[in-house]
Order: sequence, then C-alpha cells, then structure tokens
Amino acid sequence: MRRILPVLLVLPTAWLLAGCEPDGNLDVFSFSKPAEGQLSLAGPVATNIVFPTGVSRASLQVTLDGEDVTDHFTKSTAHLPVPAGEHELIATLQVGSQLLTATRHFETILVTEAGACDGLTEQACFDLNARIGAECEIFNRVECALPYPSSQFLTPASTPTGVRIDVPQSAMPVVFGPIQPPTSLLDGLDGFSPTVQIAMHFPQGVDVAASGLSRLLPPCLGLAGEDPECIAAAGPPWDGVRTHDARSLDPDHPTVLMHWNGERILHWTENDVAPQESGRQAFILRPGESLIPGERYIVAVRKLVSPDGPAVTAEPAFAALRDERPTDIPQLAERRQSMKRVFKRLAENGVARDDLILAFEFTVQSDQTLTQQMLAMRDQGLQWLADQTDPNFVVDEVIDEGDCSDPEVDVWKVVRGRYTVPLFLEFPPTVSTVGEHTVDSDDVPVQNGVWEDAPYHVSLPCQLHPDLGDPDADVHTLLLGHGIFGTGESMVRGIPPAAAQVMDFWRDPPAPYAPRDTRDWNYVAGATDWSGWSSSDFVWVGGAIIGLFSSSLHQFPAFPDRHRQGQLNTLILSRMLNEGHFNAHPEFQDALGNGLLPVPKDDPDSGHYYYGISMGGVQGLFHAAISTDIEKFGIDVGSMNFSFLLPRSTQFNTVNPNDIDFRSLLENVGIRDDLDVLIGVGFLHELWVSADPAGYMTHTVGDDLLPGNTFPKKLYLSPAWLDYQVSNHGTEITVRTLGLTSGPGSVQKGLVGIPDEPPGTSLDSALVNWDTGLHDILDPTTLDQYPPLAPDVVQDPNGDPHGARPFIGATIQTLMEFLQPGGRIENFCDDDGICDASQDWECSAGVSDTGVVSVGCP
Repeated sequence: MRRILPVLLVLPTAWLLAGCEPDGNLDVFSFSKPAEGQLSLAGPVATNIVFPTGVSRASLQVTLDGEDVTDHFTKSTAHLPVPAGEHELIATLQVGSQLLTATRHFETILVTEAGACDGLTEQACFDLNARIGAECEIFNRVECALPYPSSQFLTPASTPTGVRIDVPQSAMPVVFGPIQPPTSLLDGLDGFSPTVQIAMHFPQGVDVAASGLSRLLPPCLGLAGEDPECIAAAGPPWDGVRTHDARSLDPDHPTVLMHWNGERILHWTENDVAPQESGRQAFILRPGESLIPGERYIVAVRKLVSPDGPAVTAEPAFAALRDERPTDIPQLAERRQSMKRVFKRLAENGVARDDLILAFEFTVQSDQTLTQQMLAMRDQGLQWLADQTDPNFVVDEVIDEGDCSDPEVDVWKVVRGRYTVPLFLEFPPTVSTVGEHTVDSDDVPVQNGVWEDAPYHVSLPCQLHPDLGDPDADVHTLLLGHGIFGTGESMVRGIPPAAAQVMDFWRDPPAPYAPRDTRDWNYVAGATDWSGWSSSDFVWVGGAIIGLFSSSLHQFPAFPDRHRQGQLNTLILSRMLNEGHFNAHPEFQDALGNGLLPVPKDDPDSGHYYYGISMGGVQGLFHAAISTDIEKFGIDVGSMNFSFLLPRSTQFNTVNPNDIDFRSLLENVGIRDDLDVLIGVGFLHELWVSADPAGYMTHTVGDDLLPGNTFPKKLYLSPAWLDYQVSNHGTEITVRTLGLTSGPGSVQKGLVGIPDEPPGTSLDSALVNWDTGLHDILDPTTLDQYPPLAPDVVQDPNGDPHGARPFIGATIQTLMEFLQPGGRIENFCDDDGICDASQDWECSAGVSDTGVVSVGCP
C-alpha cells in the first residue's frame, strides 16, 4: 500500500499536465458577464469568468482593450472601471499545454449631458453617470428631460389616471439664486398637459423637408432654398398657405402620434430655433389639437433624414430595447416589458419595430386634475354671492363720458368702484404678495375670507340716459376682457366709444364712402382686471414669479393660482351684471329708482355677452368653458397653450432692444440656452395648463360639458392674419379642438380638420381670420415683416396687425350682430366675400376721442 499511495497522489497532476481536467470539459472557460454585445453604463461593469472545474487560476490574465486588468479580479469576479466606448475583454488561462481563451465584446455609454464630466475625476463621472442613468430619461442623451413627455417620469399613484409625475431635479434647468425651482411642484399632477409640446433630440439633426414630414408650408416666392413643397398662391383667400397638411395621418408618415387604441393624431413637426451645429437643437412634434385628458398616447419616429443626407439612427439606449440587446442598465431592464407593449401596439397598427429610431409613451392629465380647483372655486364663489343680503360693491367715482345730446356721443357715463369677492389665496392678489391657494387635504381650494378691493368699471350707453335716451331701447350687458398687462378700465373706456364711433361713421359717412346699415351701441359694458395679467401684475410677474437676476421660479405655483382667482373675480362680476346687482345703487337707477341694467331671463341668449381682446381673448376662452351665465363670446385674437404661444410671441421674445420681454427675464435668472428654455417652459406649463384654456377646451362646445354647465357655448373667433403676438397656428389648434368651422369670410382656407363654410352661411360658432392689409406675403422683400413658420418671432417689430382688427367696420358689425338675442355670425365682407382688406369697410379705422379720424386700407 505504501507504494501505491504516491502513485495515486501524482495522478491528478499528470491529468492536468496532459490537458485534461477531472470532468474532461475545458470549453466552459468563458465570460458569463458581461453578455456578448451588452450595453452598459460607463463606470463599473460587472465581470465574471467561468473556470473549468479543478484547474489552477494562477495563470489567468485578463485584458480590457489591450490593457491588463487581471489585478481587478477576486477569484472569478471584478467590477471593471470602463469608460464610454466599444470594448473587448480577453481572458487567457494556461492549462497544461493548452492556452484557453475567452473573449467578450460590449459597449458602454455616457448618459450625462455633453461636458457634464469636464473637471470631474473618473470616479465622480461614473457616479454621476449612474445617477443620471437611474433617474433621467436616457433615450436621448442631450438632456435629462428628453424625450418629453415620457412615462419614465410617471410613477404609480392613487390618482384618476393611476400615475403621477415624478421628475428628477436633474431634469430642471439650473437657475441663478439660492433656491432652485423644485420638480416636486409637479408631484400632484396625474399626467402631462393635453397640449404638451413633444420634444426629442437626434444628434445627427433632422431635415424636416427631406424627411417628408408634415410641416407648416410657406407660399412659393421663387427664393433659393425655399421649401420644395411650398404652396403656389396668387392671393387671398390663402388656401393651404402657412399651415400643415394631413399627411401625419398617413400610414407611412415618419412620425406617429397615436392614441393607445390605435387612432392616429394629426400633428406637424419642426426643429427648434437652436442651430443644428450647437448639438442642442430639439425636434418637436406639435399635436394639431388637444389630446384627450386622462388618456394614454404613443410617439414613434422612423425613417428620418439628417441635414447631411444619411439616415438618422437611434441612440444606443433606445436601440438596445428595440433590438432586444442584452443590457445591465437598470432603467432599461425595468422598461423592457412596458416597451414590449409599446412595440406590440405599434406593430398592430402598421409601425414596424425594426424601423423605429425612437418610441415612447405618456399619459395626459385627467379632467379632475385640470379643472377641479377652478370649478370648486366657481361653485363656492357663486354660492357665496347668492347668499349675500347686502350689495357687495361700492361706487368710488362717476365719470361723464360726453354730452348725450350730441349724436356722435354714444356712451353716457362710466362708474368706477370696488366689489367684494371670495378669496381663495393666502393673501389678496397685490404686487407685494405671493399667495397660493388655500386648500384642503384633497387639494381643493377653500375660501380664505374675502377681498374687498376687486376693481370694476361699468359704462352706460346714452340709450339709458334718463332724459336723452331711448326708453324702448333693447339694451344688453357685455362683459369685457382686457389684453396682457392691461386694465378693465382701458376696455370699458376704450371699446364702447371706439366701436360706436366706427359704426356711426359708416352709418353716415362722407363722400366717397357708401353708407352701411350699422348697429347702434346698445351695451352696458363692464370689466375688472384679470388678476395675474393686469398692469399691476407686470412687476409682480417679473420679480416675484420669474425673478430679477436671482430666480423666483420656485414660487411659480402662485402664478396659475392667481389666474384662477382672476377668473373667479370675473365670474362674480359677470353674475352681478347678468342679475342686475348694480341696480341697487342710485348711479344705476333712473329718477324713479328703477334699475337701468336689464333683468335676467331664463334664456342664456337673452342679453348677456362677452368680448375680449388679446389676452382677453385667451382668458375669454377659459371663461367660456367655466361660465354658467354667458352663452356667446366674441374672442378677438384668441388662442390657447402658452408653451406653444410664448416662443412665437413678441410679448415673450422681441427683437426690439428697447423692450423688456419674458425671454430676457429668463436669461437674467440663468435660463439662456434655447433647449433649456424649451424644457423649462414645458415644465412650467404642466402647472400653468389648469389656468389656461388648454385645460378646458375639450368641454366648451357640444354635449360634453364641464360639471355645472348646462348649455354649450357659441364662439366667434376673429384672429388677425399674421399676428405678431398671438400665433395664428395657436388659434388653429384651438379651433380644431373645439370642432368649429371656418366662416365664409375667413382669409385663410384649407385648414385640415376645420371645414370651410360656403358663401352665405350664418353660424352659431366660427373662425374668421381677418387680413388687416398690413402685409403682402407674396412680396419676398418683406419676409422679416411677418411671423416665421419656425418657433420664433418676427424680425421686424413694426407693422403688427394684432391691434388693428378690432377697429375694422365689417368685423365690429359682425360682432354686434352676433352679440344680440338670436344673433348669428354673418359675413359683412361683401365685395368679394373674403375679409381681405379689399375695401375700406374691411380695414382698420383710426379713432380718437373726437371720433373717426382716418379710414382706409394700407
């Protein structure tokens, strides 16, 4: 036995030297981690080697891209620090006379913004990359927030949609000052805005025209480099000019916006204003109408062409899920199943998975989230008014507007005063306070006392003058809405006399003008200030909400809250006008003590109306959705969706160096980069939309009304063609959302989804786009004088038609015919049937305190 034992002890060594392990399998020598072709984050990459059973590991040598990393291994595992790039791992092991070799190829990526690691140690960069990879949307590397909006920023919650927004602080642009605007402000929202701007990024850039994408198309001017699909046009009406077509609904369109049920959504695309060479140019998909609150949508992109010609390719993170590539990036592993469902829904609707260069999904805020605060305030506020036993207003001043014995004077007097409203803010809405809503545990506003200083102005027409009026006159009440940073006083003292003077002029004009059968001014017109948008709020917005050199954007929730308080103040004033509350004061009574304001009737078309200009048009649309008193609304240059309107408005970004604009204020607090502006405004709009018509427009006309509303609204939308301040495209989105048609006189025709009405049609609601005659879009020398189709502002600040349209005789007649009991929208552009400034009656009149001083087309 003693001779046999040494032989037995030597046998295993002999087997190994002969190249045979005890189990006879050397092929197991391999990498189990990373997987072949794996995508990982730059940083520590888990690595594991499988060894044959029983072999010595002493000869192991491992290289990463040619560099020896053997010392990183403990037994069979290591976490190798790997920079971004494509990599090759090679492991060798000598087993007897055999050299075993294992290889693995994988890729690592940075998901941090370009330059984010500059100045950081390698480990600090890896740590940042891991954090961004966990909390940001990584389908686009350029910014944490992109693509936006994405379900990556939604988390399960007990909300009407089953989710809520959860955006990391890394996604918010950084501002100057001690307090950053916290993304936690969005936590209570159960989805994204129904008019959200859908933003993406492709490092190669996108040639929108060469890609065959739906886009806004200009008229053909014969200029070098103009859009190859420009619209041939000879003159008004402008059919299909400066709008988009319906190709986004085609099965093969490169971009897809799709409801989860498979319905394609009309949209157009555009590049943001940042130059492509900056590497930070967003590619934007614009829904052509509001999305449905509470619903789920998919965005898909395929077959794009870059400006240099090659096809646009997917970034690695998205491509890994599309191609089912192995990955150990936790976010991608977590999203694999949800993206499989997205790919499946797309495939079921004709969008091939292999074609995709980007796809993502998102959920829209519910009606409850969008509207519950405003509706709760409305219902509580109107009930408060109904419970008052004493008048809730005082008269501070009475202003005689003229001698009613003069036939050219139409307004008798203006009464100025203050009225009391329920307060739903922490503090009254003054320039020195930053009050948010006082709310209960369900985030529903609760009344916080009253505000006794809401201003009002009410003008009485000469028809109500006790001695010089007409006792048989059919007088109505008219609620007026002022423009941005204006006042109710400016509307009450401006619109009635100006409109009346234009009508008086055309009723009996001097030669060579032909007389018109125009209406007399027969309205008691009242207005208050829009809290949040009045002249006294300009400094408040600049200092308390945006900030001057040091950001105040963390206080932004006070901005939409104040707007809702402003709407409530207007609802209270509207009810006071409609129910004759002002008749309790002698200034609103005749000599016998009878009230001068008409008393209410059961029919909503019995004589109480609304007319708003500019911001008063925007806020008027909001008011239309929530009002229970007014059926008919005259909406001058109205629109919705501030995240869309702001970049195209000279109120936001003007080329006039003497003007102060919102873009300048944002730059002063550190938001200067175009992409940061796009993202920052997008985030702010998620809060803003519930105090914007965009949160309500799907429930304004038709049968699907908001709770408490008993009749659909009738709307006359009258934008100014080529408006510098309120984009025609925003109005188009609004009208399509409302489901309205285009009236016979409209200067723009062929808008997708907005049918053109035939000549001679009178309507309850309609869009009529008015040409003020200030611009000729077929003159290539005047390109700087009308708004670009890109999301930018006009380059020549002169010649804005925004304020000209309200003083056109034909449109005043249209408005006054509409805002009467039984009135409808008729076409008074009677020379060629188009409101194209082709006759003086269709052009703006110059009006002064003494009457019309000029008439004529430019």
